[in-house]
Amino acid sequence: GATYSSNTQYAKANRCFREAIAYRGALKDSLGMAQAQAQLIIFYLNNNQPDSTNTLFKNTFRILTKYNDVYGLMYINLYKGFYYTKTKKPKESIPYYQKALSIAQQLNFSDPKKDAYLGLYESYELMNNTDSALAMHIHYTKWKDSLQNENSSNEIIRQQLNFEYEKQKAVEAKEDENKQALAEEKEQRQNLITTFSIIGLLLVLLFSVFIVN
Repeated sequence: GATYSSNTQYAKANRCFREAIAYRGALKDSLGMAQAQAQLIIFYLNNNQPDSTNTLFKNTFRILTKYNDVYGLMYINLYKGFYYTKTKKPKESIPYYQKALSIAQQLNFSDPKKDAYLGLYESYELMNNTDSALAMHIHYTKWKDSLQNENSSNEIIRQQLNFEYEKQKAVEAKEDENKQALAEEKEQRQNLITTFSIIGLLLVLLFSVFIVN
């Protein structure tokens, strides 16, 4: 479903997401079904079909609350806030963004914090609440920059690790090459010794025949 959606094959994506929900239901995997429903919700929201999400939201909230899946609740509150922002009901979106933000702070998850602050900023802006919108935008920018710096640091670390790995591979390859060269040299010496030994035995045998004659 996600693959079809990214390739703009929306009819196939919709079918796959719904099949995923059906399979999870058949397996009696409630949390898996909630996850599949959440994927379909964000699919509908991204494709301007918010009215298709009402039943999905109710079912997903019910399952996640029953199992106290705080990670899932964080994202479903974020999606619900996004739903209200998208349908131009910013006042209704605020409690959902705030709930998502509260859980993200408890779990110390940076990316959902950034998304929640962005949602709050957009909602307050729609409400013409300039002061609150500005405050939320400052928080959003802070977390956005923080994530970019974190990603840059991770990329530097990845490159350093990759360099060290390639360097170690080169050292090991050189060691293997030296071992191979030594093994070949040893084999050549052994072959020479064997050859000379055979020649020596032949000479002794010929000399013995000569003496007997």
